[in-house]
Amino acid sequence: MRIIAITGLSAIAIAAFLSQARAMEPPEPRISSPSPGVVNIALELAARMGGVAIQNDGTIVVAATTISGGSHRGILIRLTPNGVLADHGILQIGDVIMNVGDVTVTSEGEIVVVGDAYRPESAGNQQVRADFLVARFLPDGRPDTSFGRGGWTLTDVGQRDDHDIAKSVVVQPDGRILVTGQSNVPYWLIMRAYSFATVRYNVDGSLDNSFGDGGRVITRMGVSREDDGCAVLILPGGKIVVAGAADSSSGRPDFALARYLPNGQLDRSFGRSGKSGPFGLGLASYAYSAALDAHQRVVVGGFVTLSEDHLVSQAPVLVRYNIDGSLDQSFGNGGVVVLQAGGYLGEIEAVAVQPDAKIIGLGLLRGGKCTGTDGSCIAAIRLNDNGSLDKTFADDGVYILPFRPARRPFRLGVGNLAIQRDGKLVLAGQRDQSIMFVRLNSDGTPDAMFGAAGTR
Repeated sequence: MRIIAITGLSAIAIAAFLSQARAMEPPEPRISSPSPGVVNIALELAARMGGVAIQNDGTIVVAATTISGGSHRGILIRLTPNGVLADHGILQIGDVIMNVGDVTVTSEGEIVVVGDAYRPESAGNQQVRADFLVARFLPDGRPDTSFGRGGWTLTDVGQRDDHDIAKSVVVQPDGRILVTGQSNVPYWLIMRAYSFATVRYNVDGSLDNSFGDGGRVITRMGVSREDDGCAVLILPGGKIVVAGAADSSSGRPDFALARYLPNGQLDRSFGRSGKSGPFGLGLASYAYSAALDAHQRVVVGGFVTLSEDHLVSQAPVLVRYNIDGSLDQSFGNGGVVVLQAGGYLGEIEAVAVQPDAKIIGLGLLRGGKCTGTDGSCIAAIRLNDNGSLDKTFADDGVYILPFRPARRPFRLGVGNLAIQRDGKLVLAGQRDQSIMFVRLNSDGTPDAMFGAAGTR
């Protein structure tokens, strides 16, 4: 099937997107540092984390989704290495309805943000369907007008009526950009299904025609209708791994990986003809994030459901795969670590691997040492290379983001993390309208050089 892209935009649509150069209008964010190592930003708008990245000079970049005027909008937040809002510190990512998926930084320090956005089709900003949005910013946070159309590009991955959701981005050493997620495409008669969708862009934002079908690769992974690509990774040599979830023969979601050659074709030497999984990790399991270690093993984080009662059995899980797509038997129990130690339930939403092979997982947890009003917290857990809990990190291997206890029920959102070049760990989590940043030393203690007590 030849996939046709929509390339034309009205003058109204172009004008709307060019307005992304404007800084975000008031209300001004309230920035505070309740304790050393912690910075909190209250936006007065509902927020949802998208991703965290570190620029070459140590500046911390976070992409998030807010709600403005009843619509979802993307923003970019930049903090200096000591925890102060940087120049051009909070920018709106296009005057367009969108949800932010991820953010990364190029070798030159440029910032790349991806998400799903609705293409304006009329003066009323009529919503038709979501497309992949990619925006690039200069190192100081200003839009890079040499990229796409004034700093942004929209891609209709499937057909015109498909819904395309961008989840993850990585930049190749040559500057080309890979974005992965899911696209709802026809698969049998009149039925439609979400499939892994990966797009590669040239340095200028145009589609890379040497990749897949006109820059796009759509891969059907499962046997039902719900595939979700959550992370894209680049291997040495240029091969590409996409990690995510796919329906198993039972109709329940499970972890799944696909590996591609640099041209977008499935790598038949990986797993079963380029695909690995599902493995039947539990009654159901779902992946949210993935990272690559020094041995080209892939670590995937998410949750596993161990019984029919999801409220009491959804446990955070980390899974490690060998280079050939098989489960790594040297990690945990047959390649799987279910983080129920300490009484925790929940999910791992972000994962990173340190140079010493230790693994950091950040997620929304319940039980254990969580002290939220509903027993929930956002916490980081560090594992040794073999999957055992690293008791030298923070409090017996667990660091809980210090959101203040609330007198009312609150909404904890997703978290994300990044590792600095000096080995320090940057955590970010969201609760209601606030985004909290924490920087930890290698032993899991807060870094006193980041933030300072008091309110600014």
